Amino acid sequence: LLLNRVMSHGTGITASEELRETLAAVRQSDEIRVVKIQIMQEQLQAVKTFATQSTFETDFGILRHLADRDKAAYFLVRLDSGNEYGSEWMMVSYVPTGATSREKMLYSSTKAALKTEFGGTQLKAGSDYLAEGGSDLTLDAYLDSKSRGDAPPPLSEREIELNEVKRREHEHMLGLDAKVKTSANIGFPPTEEAVAAIRDFNSGALNFAQFVINGQLEQVELLLSRPSVDLAEVDGLIPRDRATYNIVRLAGVTGEQFESDHPVLFFHAITSLGGVKEKMLFSSCKSAFLQHAERDLHLVIHRKVEIDIESDPVTPDLMMQEVTKRVQEERKVYAKPAGPAGRKARSGNK
Repeated sequence: LLLNRVMSHGTGITASEELRETLAAVRQSDEIRVVKIQIMQEQLQAVKTFATQSTFETDFGILRHLADRDKAAYFLVRLDSGNEYGSEWMMVSYVPTGATSREKMLYSSTKAALKTEFGGTQLKAGSDYLAEGGSDLTLDAYLDSKSRGDAPPPLSEREIELNEVKRREHEHMLGLDAKVKTSANIGFPPTEEAVAAIRDFNSGALNFAQFVINGQLEQVELLLSRPSVDLAEVDGLIPRDRATYNIVRLAGVTGEQFESDHPVLFFHAITSLGGVKEKMLFSSCKSAFLQHAERDLHLVIHRKVEIDIESDPVTPDLMMQEVTKRVQEERKVYAKPAGPAGRKARSGNK
């Protein structure tokens, strides 16, 4: 039940058993002031704890020393106030400007999961604090932010979460706009080699191209390409341990059941073996990649699908079914509706 609840927040990142034990202990004690938490190996893990030394105001400054310059983290900080359930806590999301786009996206999306894991009864409403650098991890910066935030009506926990997600998405968009313009998704730019492959595909010089995301370099790279490929060979070109974007031209496929002769199929090959982060990256970047390929590089794609390669081999029959499906669906939509029940067909003779 807990895993399903955490998974519902979108990233699939879960708390380690050690973190769960730590959170259960600190909720019942006044001895710990700060718990530092980071995402490592696709889990939320307790990295450090800091014992209570003095008051909240005095101890707050330790956050600056616990933070890494360009590495995101969460800090659960115990307040000196309490409620019927025990001490109240606040959450500090430390997402420095120097963090990678992937890390910013991951920490923004996983925050709700950590709140669920900690439990909402002891998190003080409206106390969330976002820090983007070491200068934000001072008591003066926190109090200044709090005073500026006191003017509007208090926000609900849900509103706070939505506002932060929107802010993160906006920042991602600004940072990536010069590379790949996209209306609602994160986008990594394709390398020159990848762009050249798309252009060659569009000109007919290639009939198959495969792309992967390099999360470290934040770019889409060409993995392999083929000037010609038999449809029976495609499945053998798809890695089973990682996700890929693939474009294939069904050369020689013609007929009225197809939207176009030699239709082009784009398929996002998905697998659980690549890990949660990879799955999230490929899903988030796909729209931007396709928009760049179609709008800027003028690639014509007749059908876009996702294929779970752990359960569905990429067979010629599967690809043929996909490129005919769209036409069949459109024909159903535009088919002439049947006349009223009981009405006889009109004769062509007067």
